[in-house]
Formats: sequence, C-alpha cells, structure tokens
Amino acid sequence: MTDWIPLPGSAKARLLDAAIDHLQRQGYEALSVQAVAHAAGVTTGSLYHHFGNKLGLFTMVRDEMDKRMVERIEGALDALAVAGGSAGKDPDGDGSADGDNAPDGGGSAGVNGGASAGARGAAVLVDRSALATALEVAFDAAVRFGVTRVLAEPRPDGGADVIAAALVRAVPGRAGATAAILTAAWRQALRSVADGADPDEVRVGLRWLVAA
Repeated sequence: MTDWIPLPGSAKARLLDAAIDHLQRQGYEALSVQAVAHAAGVTTGSLYHHFGNKLGLFTMVRDEMDKRMVERIEGALDALAVAGGSAGKDPDGDGSADGDNAPDGGGSAGVNGGASAGARGAAVLVDRSALATALEVAFDAAVRFGVTRVLAEPRPDGGADVIAAALVRAVPGRAGATAAILTAAWRQALRSVADGADPDEVRVGLRWLVAA
C-alpha cells in the first residue's frame, strides 16, 4: 500500500491520477505513455522510472483498484453472514431474503447457520441475495470512484482475478468456475457503465442475474 500512496503532488501521484483518467476514458490498448506523462507534467522518463513501462503503470492502478473492491466484497460478505445469524438458508438461494435494498452491507439476507464468518479466506455460505448485495457494494464503489473501465479491462498480463478469488469462498462448494462466471458478469456490468449505460439500470440487471 505504501507504494501506491506517493506524496501528494509528486510526479508519481500526478502520473497515477493521469493514468486513471486516461484508462477510464480510453482503456489500456489506447493508453499512451506520452499522453499520460504530458497530462502529469512530467517526462516519459519519469514514468518509466516509477513504473517500468505501460504495463507496469496499468498493473499498479488495476491491482490497487482490485484490492479496494476485494475489501468491500469481503467486508459485505462477512457483515451479511453475521447479520444472518442462525436464520440461514441454502446458499443456492432457495427461499426468500430481504437484501435487495442494502447495497451498503445492511439488510437481513440470511445465511447458513453453520457458516464461518469474519475470517479472511474462510468459507462463508451466504444466499444468492446476499452475494448479489456484496457485488453491488463493489459495483457502487467502482462507479463512485470513476474506475469502471479500469476494472472492466482484460488484464494484459494474464494475472489471476482476485475478485473471483474473493467470491469463491461464498459460492456452493467453493466452485472456482461459479466465482469466475459471477466475476465476469460484474466486470461486464462495469463495462456497460463505462460505455454510457445508466448505472442504476445496470445495477438492477446485475442483481437480477445474480439473485434470481
């Protein structure tokens, strides 16, 4: 985290701000290191000094944004698991839950009474409504931060998807394929917003897809 937070106004801070702005508007393929450096008021040599190359710049931005989304997803899953208490339900989503209006992690979405909550990486069996709420929390944060395209871009380095890794502990059987599908849907929802779709409409569609 200390690598991400440079001194305010420093060359590195200005480069990161400029990179986020350019990535959000243009995506990775169209990103120009010359344009980023110019917007930051520094030379391309400064950019290469701090990040190595274009990929290094993108990786630092993307890794940090992914980390912030993971923190929100894990926090929401743990909070919803605790809130559910023993009034749990099958993680496949049978029955009903009242979590539709709790994007901030509130609500009363039930969980399996035997689920383990609060430990990072530990299995936490929440119902589909609670899982949808956790994804909404991260979706809302990405929209608020203005990084929807940054988070929707395919990773050119082929790195592991930490969002899927965060979700895998909350799906039945800790199935990696299910977590990957949910992550792909979440990232596509962000891409739709980046391309001009109404965030509220996309959010409704994401919940319908996950919680249906």
